[in-house]
Amino acid sequence: MASSSEDQRTLCSSIKPYHVFLSHRGPDTKKTLASFIYHSLSESGMNVFFDKREFVPGQELPSTIDSAISFSSVQIAILSPRYAESHWCLEELNLMQKTVKSGDAQIIPVFCDVLPRDVDEPQNNEGIYAESFGELEQKMNGREKRFKPTKIEEWKKAVYEVSTSPRPLVLYEFDEDLGKLAVAVCEHVMYHLGRKRFDGSVRQEKPSFLKPYNVFISHHGPDTKNTLASFIYHSFSERGVNVFINTEEFVGGKDMPSSISEAISTSSVRIAILSPKYAESHWCLEELHLMQNTSATFIPVFYEVPPGNLLQLRNNKGIYEKAFRELERELGSDRIVKWKEALFKVSNISGFFVSEKFDRDMGELAAAVCSEVMKHLRRVWKRTTDGFLGLEKAIDDFKNFLDVNREQSEKVKIVGIVGTPGCGKTTLAEEFYYRHRISFDRSSLLIGVRESSKKNGLPTLQSQLLKELTNDCLAISNVSEGKEIIADRVRRLCCTKSWKFLIVIDDVDHHQQLQALLRAEDVLGSDSLVVVTARNKAVLKLSGISLFYEIDPMSSKDAEKLLRRTAFHQSESTNGFDDLIQTALRKCGCFPEFLRSLGGNLHLYGINEKQKWEVELQMMMPEIFRVICGDLEEEERQIFLDIACFFEKMDKNSAIRVWDGFGWRGARVLQKLEYMCLVQCDETTNCLSIPDYLRGLGQEIADRQLHNAPDLPFRLWCPNAAGNFPKEPLLQAGAKIRGTRQASHKKQSKIELLDVSGDIPRAAFGNRLKKLLWLRWENCPETASFPPDMNTLRVLELIKGNLRTLDLCLKVGFL
Repeated sequence: MASSSEDQRTLCSSIKPYHVFLSHRGPDTKKTLASFIYHSLSESGMNVFFDKREFVPGQELPSTIDSAISFSSVQIAILSPRYAESHWCLEELNLMQKTVKSGDAQIIPVFCDVLPRDVDEPQNNEGIYAESFGELEQKMNGREKRFKPTKIEEWKKAVYEVSTSPRPLVLYEFDEDLGKLAVAVCEHVMYHLGRKRFDGSVRQEKPSFLKPYNVFISHHGPDTKNTLASFIYHSFSERGVNVFINTEEFVGGKDMPSSISEAISTSSVRIAILSPKYAESHWCLEELHLMQNTSATFIPVFYEVPPGNLLQLRNNKGIYEKAFRELERELGSDRIVKWKEALFKVSNISGFFVSEKFDRDMGELAAAVCSEVMKHLRRVWKRTTDGFLGLEKAIDDFKNFLDVNREQSEKVKIVGIVGTPGCGKTTLAEEFYYRHRISFDRSSLLIGVRESSKKNGLPTLQSQLLKELTNDCLAISNVSEGKEIIADRVRRLCCTKSWKFLIVIDDVDHHQQLQALLRAEDVLGSDSLVVVTARNKAVLKLSGISLFYEIDPMSSKDAEKLLRRTAFHQSESTNGFDDLIQTALRKCGCFPEFLRSLGGNLHLYGINEKQKWEVELQMMMPEIFRVICGDLEEEERQIFLDIACFFEKMDKNSAIRVWDGFGWRGARVLQKLEYMCLVQCDETTNCLSIPDYLRGLGQEIADRQLHNAPDLPFRLWCPNAAGNFPKEPLLQAGAKIRGTRQASHKKQSKIELLDVSGDIPRAAFGNRLKKLLWLRWENCPETASFPPDMNTLRVLELIKGNLRTLDLCLKVGFL
């Protein structure tokens, strides 16, 4: 059987049509705009034809270019000042126009350093390209006879038609910013490919509001704002990295905005693009000084400034010396010293050196800088989550769990996180995502799938997943279509780039949701990771997931700290409230979600409203039970309450026999409770158990049901039986009841489950044992007798001396 990587290579070889053909004039845009467009589209998983070669007169147009134009769906023509000097560019444009007219493609005209009106009169020998066309005509009338004389007219017509396109992209409309223009081109491409809805407006950059920043970029605007700095900024933005880049120009005498100094202090990685005019701005130098005085990673980019040249400042020489003389006359010598020292330090730090002969273009350079920064961010990324004590241990335990299960490396790793509602599954998955997403090429976080799928539908979630994994903004109309689109786009990225993905899908409650969102093993590469959280393990098993991590509940110590912290804003003992705190912990259990909510509500009342605190605690119990057991049917709830009140440490098969006798689906329900992490069964002893925090919750709910649900079975259990129902006849007869479940509240109602101790007069039972299914009698006297109508008894436990459990499958008579 071929490995997944071999399958992907086979698939890649079958992908022939290009999504995009990119026509450009090399000397004008090959290392700037065209390069960045190419890299941006490639990052989105598109096959782009981008030929970097320069053709000379007399050289034939390669057949690969002709084929690429024919097979591409979208064609980009970057018209620059020297575009018409190349008859190969003009022939490309001519062929592109023919495919557009045949309806086989869409063309996107991009005007870089030229305007549409400058090139729209070539047929009248006017416009910016008139001279170029004149030279081409002379060559074609001379010894170069490769093209027919009519070709010139075809090229002129092609230029005219593209210049009169209704929606061209023109550099000046984007503030002369090549990065913004490149992003707009990519958005138009995605729109034409059906990957994005676009209204034709220029995308406005939104100010970053997330803190701390991941990256701070220092640059001198006139040198690099619209070129290299813009390319680097947009490269990070496409990867979801939070970047601070200042686009304003400051004048002398103006204080540095606090937002800049704050961004420097909070960012994890700082980049300084040292360009020829960098030192003309004392704000740039001050930024450099602040960046040097922090422990964060610093990466210099030397843009046409050799690193060794900075050392000449010691001798008042070098590329920045003139700028420093001007600054010294303006500001004095005090600050000059520290700025020069900052530059000396930079000269000894390895970074990226860009010269006029730099063999990598701007697009490649931006990608290289971004890749290097990502390596540092993987080591420093850490998100702060408030209110989850023990989170660090939970993250470490989950990471160790993944490391232990590395034997599944041949396949994409899919892990299910399971646990009771409110125990922290979502917090763990979300925190793991934010800390580790930078280790992956692309990532997606889908929180609250259960509720979101009900409210907005699965196609909306599919669109979100597609956008986050591929940058495609496609409005998916139905689930089947979405499954195919996601699989196709992600598969292309895996096979063309060998990318690895991190996907977190939270709170799944039906296997169809995973089928709509996830086709991991036949789409993702082996280094990818998918994390799915669910209340019910069965849902994940139905989807083929076999690796599960059951989250440990919060310790009682951390639970108490959390409640005190949210209620009192302190974790120490609080006089007068310690008993109430312990009661809350007993009833709410170790659920971080509920403890934070309860603590927040209690804090609003203040410490002088203890009575309101007690009322708030009572009011919250039904909500907790609704969240914990909201997915359970009534029969499943009753079985859960039986275990909480009576059947802990009971043999699993005996408990099932009791429930079956009542007409309940004991085995099936018990399996569901186990899958939902509400109940556990010891594999060695086959005995049932329930976590302490759930036992207390179940008993509290049973107590409420005793008073508020007269039509449901009610339970009495030790130690509260006598206090809860003092009029019980068995209690009045002197029986020591450890627990009982009765059919209803009615006096003399039939007893279904009974746990007693000591001697009980036979007359005390009356005729109430006709529906008895389980009897546990501790210290049963030798003279004990049973009523003759106990015909439904399934399990009898007599505990005295050496006598243990006796399971009865048939009717039993009087013993």
